[in-house]
Parts: sequence; C-alpha cells; structure tokens
Amino acid sequence: NANWVLDELGILDAVAATSSEPECLDLLDGTRAHPLLSMRLAGPSRAKFGQPYLAVHRGDLHTVLLSTLNERHPGALRLGSRVVNIEQNRDVVTVATQGERIHCADLLVAADGVHSSLRRYVTGQDEPAEFTGYAAYRMVVSRSGISPHAMLPRSISIWQGPHQHAVGFWLREESIYNIVVGVEDPRWREDGWNIAADIGELL
Repeated sequence: NANWVLDELGILDAVAATSSEPECLDLLDGTRAHPLLSMRLAGPSRAKFGQPYLAVHRGDLHTVLLSTLNERHPGALRLGSRVVNIEQNRDVVTVATQGERIHCADLLVAADGVHSSLRRYVTGQDEPAEFTGYAAYRMVVSRSGISPHAMLPRSISIWQGPHQHAVGFWLREESIYNIVVGVEDPRWREDGWNIAADIGELL
C-alpha cells in the first residue's frame, strides 16, 4: 500500500533505487534453524498487488521524502516547533507552537510518537505509554563486515524462538544487512531509541 502512495507521488523509482527487493520471506525455528515456512515475495508481490515488496532504510526513505518536499514546497517543513495548544471547530484546526506562532489548517495529523504531547487532544487522555516487556536490539552490518562464507540469502529471515525472535534482511541494494533481535525482558527499564547495549547480553 505504501508503494502505491509513493508511486502516486512520483517518487517510487527514487525509493526503489536505494532499496533491496527480497526474493522471499523465510520463517525458521530459532532454536534449531530449521525452515518452517517460505513465501515468495518478489514476483508474486508485483503480480498480486501491482507493486514491488521493498526493504528500505528509514534514513534513505526520509532523504527521498525530504528532497522531494523541499523541491516541490520549499519551506514547508519546520523543525523545532513544539506544539503547546490545539483548538478545533467545524471548519478549521488551529495550532499554537512555542513562541506564540499560530498555524491554521483543514487537517492536523498528530504523529508525534510514543511520547505524544498531542494524544490528549485526540483521545481526551494523557496517559503515558506502557512498557510491553519487550526490548529490541538493532544493528546494521556492512557487506564488508560479513564473512563471505555466511551465505546470507536474499530474503527476509525470521528466527522465532521462545520469548525472543530475530529478523534479518538486506538494505541499500544488498550493501548492508539489517538485524533486529526482539527479547522479552521485563527487567529492561531504560527508554530510548539509541541506548548502547552490552554485547555479552545480546549474545
């Protein structure tokens, strides 16, 4: 669905140029590495949905979106604007940002993340997000850092185990490999997207 939107915006080719198109999705037993299921993606995705299945680095997607926005609507993106108040009536939504700047629009999308300051305007509640008990270790490895004997497939590989799983796939035309390890660990209490992890604990 996202690729239909990118295609409509005229930027799918630019995104695809920095992506990898996995051949299939493989589900494996995380304890013994035995294959459990394999589903073709490359051909069937195009045939069934009319668009490719792409794996893209978030930073690469942001780069394409940002350059396109700057080209088509210079100055539209305003960074460092903290929203302090929202008011809405039948015709318009008014947004006040720090520094007493007022913005009026037909529509406001409150997409400010897990620690949203806008949630209370949408739901009427201001409850913080609750920790699920899961933490994710994330890493990206360049092809030069991977043993040539590793023979990593051109697929999205998912190793499923008890209370943990790992996902691996190629990005940037198979020049870097993305790995995410999800573990259930209720002891984890730190909050953030860039917290250094202990390699021994990860292993």
